[in-house]
Amino acid sequence: MGALADKLATASYPTKDVELVLDAHLSNLRNVAMSALVTAKTARKNTAEGGDIKGADKAIRAAQKAVDDIETQMRDAVLRIRFTALPHKAYSERVRANPPRKNRSELFNPETLFLDIARRSGQLVENDGELVPMDAGDWDALEAILTDGETGAIVKAVHEINSGAGRSGVGFLSRASVTTVSSSETSE
Repeated sequence: MGALADKLATASYPTKDVELVLDAHLSNLRNVAMSALVTAKTARKNTAEGGDIKGADKAIRAAQKAVDDIETQMRDAVLRIRFTALPHKAYSERVRANPPRKNRSELFNPETLFLDIARRSGQLVENDGELVPMDAGDWDALEAILTDGETGAIVKAVHEINSGAGRSGVGFLSRASVTTVSSSETSE
């Protein structure tokens, strides 16, 4: 293998995780519990000297426990999917496979392209961090329950990593190598 091939073998692509809370009721309960926690903390700050500080602290602990309990339940109700950018050639193939809609001035069909790419690049992230491939049946089942907002989050993530983020530039390397003129050279 040549030097270029060695470098290319280390290539990686940008990724982005999308977390979906499958139990909206728990999500709503967490919002209410978080509001109660903020209220308890505000009340503690506003407790005048000589006031019931112990009671205020007890209210904070109870509100924090409620949030923690709900978040524990939510961990089992959260679906995390990691999307990985496609190489340009594969991305271009997907663009060609999703032609513009009739009578539209567009380069591709945005309603189908990003979900097509999501299906090819998304993997389920288990609680232990293990990545599990998702097959067509998994995607069909997932798409059947997604809200428009959740679909939008997936589309946004796929678009960002494939069109916007890319790999980081190397501008930081040139800044590190700029020569600073020594003051001894310019002063007497």
